[in-house]
Amino acid sequence: MIESTTRQGMNILLVDDHAIVREIVKRKLARMPDVAVIGEAQHGDDALRMALNGNFDVMLLDITLPDRNGLEVLDIIKSKKPGLPVLMFSMYPEVPYALQTLKTGAAGYLYKADALDQLIDAIRRVSDGGLYLSPYLSQYVAALLTTDPVRMLHEIFSDEEFQILCWIAQGRGVAKIAEEMHLSEEKVSKARARILELTNIPHDAGLADYAARSGLVV
Repeated sequence: MIESTTRQGMNILLVDDHAIVREIVKRKLARMPDVAVIGEAQHGDDALRMALNGNFDVMLLDITLPDRNGLEVLDIIKSKKPGLPVLMFSMYPEVPYALQTLKTGAAGYLYKADALDQLIDAIRRVSDGGLYLSPYLSQYVAALLTTDPVRMLHEIFSDEEFQILCWIAQGRGVAKIAEEMHLSEEKVSKARARILELTNIPHDAGLADYAARSGLVV
């Protein structure tokens, strides 16, 4: 279901198979004058059709859907419409599900038990191009970085992002990496920004030092 007129502000596509959950989320977002749910879906196929053909700023996506798994929907969205931020919204605990969705390209993960308290902040953050990690998940990622950095990177980065990290750590610039990997410079730049944000490292020199200490490069 899509409303007939797209409103100014942040337009949300809400995907959840429970009508009562969608209603609760809509009531929460209705308090914000610049956030509007203009599309709703309860099945994965409908969500894909709407996301690929509509004009949305954020997709709020449940993992458990009657037809397609939300992770499958996420994978297709990131392949066909990578500019659409997808905020996962699930009853499954953040570990390990959040790590898997981030690896697939999600812009953030909300655990339903805590979601209403974090919802507005999460939507604003991902609509601005950032990543949203809950306080709990941020602490978990930080602990992994300290105790088992290589495992953390493999769990949270796609193979492509991991390779880009290794190239950056070896001193390659965006243009050279794009040439080597046959990617657009825009895609490499976005991956670089995501790597910096997830590792909480502010610059390439820091990534190089981190990679060297973690044994990723010699």
